[in-house]
Amino acid sequence: MLKKLLIRIVSTAYLIAIIPTAYASGTNTYPDFPFVDLNGHWAYYAVEDLYARDIVQGRSYYYYEPQQTVTRAEFVKMVLLNAGVDVDEFAGDDEPYLDVNEDDWFYSYVVAGYQLGLIHYNEYYRPYDRVNRAEAAAMLVRHADVIASECYTSYKDVPTNEWYCRYVQAATNWGVVQGYWDNTYRPSNSVTRAEAAVMVDNAYDAWYRYN
Repeated sequence: MLKKLLIRIVSTAYLIAIIPTAYASGTNTYPDFPFVDLNGHWAYYAVEDLYARDIVQGRSYYYYEPQQTVTRAEFVKMVLLNAGVDVDEFAGDDEPYLDVNEDDWFYSYVVAGYQLGLIHYNEYYRPYDRVNRAEAAAMLVRHADVIASECYTSYKDVPTNEWYCRYVQAATNWGVVQGYWDNTYRPSNSVTRAEAAVMVDNAYDAWYRYN
């Protein structure tokens, strides 16, 4: 009898130990930061900060999927929310892109981004295309209005005559972006969800957190 009782106690204790705290407490609340695929990840703290400020969400409840890429629509939204812009103020002011419609979820963000100069007129915005590292640096720097006066970047793959050179230079100077171990910036590379979070969170620290 005593042996059976001990087994039952140990089994119960084990079950309690493996139940997530939110459920063990008997409530329906969830953990503050749910993404299990970010444990030990280099972007953990950036994503945690953006998640706490309602700027990013997971692809599912428990998974952020840091290696997935970010679209141009998603990134302009991140930049504007990070800067505290009320995009509803810009809705209907101007609708310059043929591929951005009023019933699209990103409509207000793209219109606001255009009005604020983050993105430029080109007839089509291509909202579902992947944002690359050059475009990401440009959007962040344009909103902060800190473009470098000249380009003297040391990245060997960022020529001084490229349109994005001064944006990459400014973003690097402010610690918003950084290059790779081989002294490249890789401007045409698609931005991952991890990279986007770090860039945007760095921009918040550099330009918005204390202003």
